[in-house]
Amino acid sequence: MKVSSSARRRQAASSARQGEGGGTFVGRIPGMPSEFGARFGFFRARIADVAEHLFSWRGDLSLHLGREVAFDLSRTDVPGGLVDAAPGLLPLGPPPTCRDLLVATRSGEWTAYFNAAILGGYPDGPVRVIGERMGVAALTVSAVPFGDPGAATLGGYSFSYSPDGSRTSSRSVTLVVGDGSPGRYTFEQYGPVQSWEEPDRYESRLKRDRLTPEMLERYCKRLNIDVFDLDFYSGPSILIDRVILDSPRK
Repeated sequence: MKVSSSARRRQAASSARQGEGGGTFVGRIPGMPSEFGARFGFFRARIADVAEHLFSWRGDLSLHLGREVAFDLSRTDVPGGLVDAAPGLLPLGPPPTCRDLLVATRSGEWTAYFNAAILGGYPDGPVRVIGERMGVAALTVSAVPFGDPGAATLGGYSFSYSPDGSRTSSRSVTLVVGDGSPGRYTFEQYGPVQSWEEPDRYESRLKRDRLTPEMLERYCKRLNIDVFDLDFYSGPSILIDRVILDSPRK
């Protein structure tokens, strides 16, 4: 059954009121698999500029697969925000189809990035490449609530930030379940500490307390990003599809 845009927005508002997802996007976006929105990114640039660079990069990437392929690259403009545009990424999954979603945000200075990769998205490569090409601030966020011992996804939290898109200035902090075992955590950090971080928290005796969704929210807020507020992703939006039409020719 097809869900209308207005119905999706009502469902999203209900999820926000109920606090579903524990301060994350997991399970909160109507019509999308529960894992969608676990990992996403941002560029400090206008959506039109980001779309131009992303579209160009996807085209170049198709030409550098090592063999000659036929592919279709298209762009679709969506007047709505994340709730309205996200279903355009379905079905989630690996190539031959690669789908990217850009969403203008309420801040006016940040463009959000999502994609159709499985397990909640994989923004790292596109955000790193496009941020470096444009020379703009780039941020990725991962927020997957820690699961119960029998859960399929045990969870973790992380962010990676570059104030100018370059790899040399990149800062990354990660807290994940270690060794695939609930109750055991691995905490890592590298790069120059940013002024908006709370480094004292990284010394907490319990590793689980060293990076939390609440900390991610505060960090992003200091960058003028309301990271887990669905209304922040107000749109308009742009979908970019790259579809390989046939098998590589030898």
